[in-house]
Amino acid sequence: MEKSNVSIFETSQEERSTKFKTYLETYVPNFNEMEYHEQVKELKRMKKGFENNMKAIGKRYGFDSKKLITPLDNGMRHKPGDYFVASENLYEKEENLKKLKTPGNIVILKRDNPGIAVGYSVSDDPVVIMEDQEKGITALAHCGIKQITQRIPLYMIKAMQKEAGSNIKNIKVYISSNLKKENNKVIFRPKEIKNNPEVWKGQVKRSHKLEPSRGTIEKVINITRFLTEKSINQEGAITKMLIQRGINPESITINNKNTYTNPNLFSKTKAKDLHEKELEGSYLVGAYYEDTFPEYKAEPRRTRKLR
Repeated sequence: MEKSNVSIFETSQEERSTKFKTYLETYVPNFNEMEYHEQVKELKRMKKGFENNMKAIGKRYGFDSKKLITPLDNGMRHKPGDYFVASENLYEKEENLKKLKTPGNIVILKRDNPGIAVGYSVSDDPVVIMEDQEKGITALAHCGIKQITQRIPLYMIKAMQKEAGSNIKNIKVYISSNLKKENNKVIFRPKEIKNNPEVWKGQVKRSHKLEPSRGTIEKVINITRFLTEKSINQEGAITKMLIQRGINPESITINNKNTYTNPNLFSKTKAKDLHEKELEGSYLVGAYYEDTFPEYKAEPRRTRKLR
């Protein structure tokens, strides 16, 4: 088989939420009010529907949904920077890879083990994908505020160097669509940012200009917002960290889609602001090396390659 670069994909609202809990809440909003026997019946029906939906996503983007790993990045089973390699021996342990208890917050894909896909279900947070095309190795990680503060992007580089001896000059980086700084607003800085100012230096700024106001009340509101509200630049913190480590800025590709303003993406922040629960779903960002299964050939222009 001819070796190929990694294929990167991002789903949208069109494919529905890729987290079962949100999928269930969307299609059975009164689930918690049902009798037990009705819940069991609905769970069975919804799980079948969810599996069929994931299978359709796999066909659309070019991977086998039963060989899709969706890591649980909750920090309970691993230390920051721990990683695991997605390889063929996983097939023997579990027929459906979504059931795997993943042992790290970084996943490594190798070109010599094609067919396995890795996808993170996210909403607003960026996913970072790094590829060394020369060595045929890719690292993936969910990189929200917590993971950025833990310097997970730097651990990704270390993992690639340890597994394949990657030269930092050959590493290309992709940062997925995310909540952009103009909509990522806070009044009180999260403790991760407050306790790690060196990581976030220059990436948390006042989000408003001091607008002209007519009355006293409006003036007080404008001044209060100007003094307290800040904007967080997640992708800025990631790129700054990587460039300081030695990644070529021209090797970094950023998806410019804003989850808040793009009508095709889910956004928990937008759902909260607009009180629209249906926007709370999660989209899938991931990658895979193509295998020889013709039935899982992606539709044209559904995936992208790092150049």
